[in-house]
Amino acid sequence: YGYVRSLWGHSAGILAALVYTYFPYHLADAYTRGAIPEHMAFIFPPLILWAYTAAFRAPSRRDALPPLLWGALAWAGLVLTHNLTTLLMVLAAVPHLLLLAAWTRRWERLLPAGLSLALAMGLSAGYWLPVLLESGAMGIGAGPSRGYENHLLAPGELFLRSLIYPYRDEQGLALVYPLSWLTPLLLLLAAALGLRRAHAGSVSHSGNVGPALAYHLGLALVAVWMMTTLSLAIWHPLTPVLGHLQYPWRFLVLVAAGLLGAAGQVGQALGRARTLLWAPLVALALFVLALPGLPLKPLDLPAAQVWSPVPMWEADAAVGQVGATWTGEFLPVTVTEQRWALGRPREGAVDGPVLQPSPQFQLLRVGFASLEARVESAVALPLRLHQFAQPGWN
Repeated sequence: YGYVRSLWGHSAGILAALVYTYFPYHLADAYTRGAIPEHMAFIFPPLILWAYTAAFRAPSRRDALPPLLWGALAWAGLVLTHNLTTLLMVLAAVPHLLLLAAWTRRWERLLPAGLSLALAMGLSAGYWLPVLLESGAMGIGAGPSRGYENHLLAPGELFLRSLIYPYRDEQGLALVYPLSWLTPLLLLLAAALGLRRAHAGSVSHSGNVGPALAYHLGLALVAVWMMTTLSLAIWHPLTPVLGHLQYPWRFLVLVAAGLLGAAGQVGQALGRARTLLWAPLVALALFVLALPGLPLKPLDLPAAQVWSPVPMWEADAAVGQVGATWTGEFLPVTVTEQRWALGRPREGAVDGPVLQPSPQFQLLRVGFASLEARVESAVALPLRLHQFAQPGWN
């Protein structure tokens, strides 16, 4: 709301907040994918865009300092929340900064903007530096693959033909998250209104915001294009970087960020009616689009099991894989056994006689990089822990 309001006004901020909050992929992250870090990462793109827009439009360098500091905090928060969204925002931020410099003709502010990014890297170094140093010891460090090819959409599959967004297909499998009818509608309306305003030579309460609108429309269109098979010529040479995204639908985060500007332009036009009666109607339309398709899946678990890992281990054993408590990406590279066999007993193994006296196991200390226990047994015996040794463990 605050970012769009600073450019297009109060009514525009309301519409942008509604569109961004109820963007279907934003809801899918929380309610169908369970991708809570990615869901929470939606907080930061508007804050980043707002901070650097304010810094470049500030009348003096001194006035630009607070937004740059807020921008550094927003970047650090994004890095600590979801690294893949950080990668996407870096791709979006570079043209944004260049556009701001050209728009305001304040190229000299690119340097303090760069220092702001350096400050963000310093603030978040406690996370990303160990990741870079230790990821080679885990499956995730094996390098990206071309698995994204299986999730790119053909142009004909890009748009839904349903009023309500279906988060699951008829077989209950997750969709690859095509676009709802609202996305192209907002983009087309915003483009038409922007062209009309440019032709009339009028400006908003905050001055000429045409460059900002062009950026947001371009960001949304490029992000949509990157979700389709038409973009394979870009994906293939950039696989060492983009392959880490795994799923092209992650570009929907940038589509949502692009819709902020589109909603701002449309909301400004609606606001000229000098009434906010349109706001409940728009909110209702967004509810109809985004909410009815969400699956209702209450967790039918006793309170004692909510915080216990045992049900997850049992689920792993039942389906013959390791996936509820960890995935292949986070297994140490020293694990050579197949994932489906990790939770199974050794073939041909039989129970021996009951040990007398019974062995005693006492866990003394569990630290970030070590585990310490006391074992008392009359005979030698193997121990199996419910966790793997991680990089740096003793």
